[in-house]
Amino acid sequence: MERVGRRWSVVLTAGAVVPCCAALAVAWGGRPLPGPSGPMGILGGLLDGAVAALRLTDGRLIAGGAVVALLGVAMVVLALVPGGLREGAGARLLPGADAALDRRGLGTLLRDTALRVPGIARARVRVRGRRAVVRAVLVFGDPAEARAALTAELRALRDRLGLVRPPRLVIRIAPA
Repeated sequence: MERVGRRWSVVLTAGAVVPCCAALAVAWGGRPLPGPSGPMGILGGLLDGAVAALRLTDGRLIAGGAVVALLGVAMVVLALVPGGLREGAGARLLPGADAALDRRGLGTLLRDTALRVPGIARARVRVRGRRAVVRAVLVFGDPAEARAALTAELRALRDRLGLVRPPRLVIRIAPA
């Protein structure tokens, strides 16, 4: 969901900036850009001649504006194109076949596997980036044995999935 909000904020910002820049370009027409005023001191005196000589019809200014406009269009396009941040790439088992597993699906698989371990009543899994945090509630049994069994089961599942970048497992067990 955060990508949708970020996407629309970029589109709205670009939609507000482009008309403002166009209005400024039309307002100045072919006249020289205003130079720096007095408070800039020595730097203002040095730049005064260079900025005053700069016109909107100057080739360097037009080329720079075209480059900035292309970068702005590229930013808007990249904001609108969805990415694969929520997916983990699978190992290539067959030539030409790609597979992916999203984070929610990986979390569900890990949670279901954790619930099959004897003594575990509830489990919550949060997969972020390269780490999967598993929080399990132990209702009966030895905590050390439950942790060892849970770790073995979750590692076996992670290895069976064949992810290119398997997440690091962080296992936390709390008593009921």
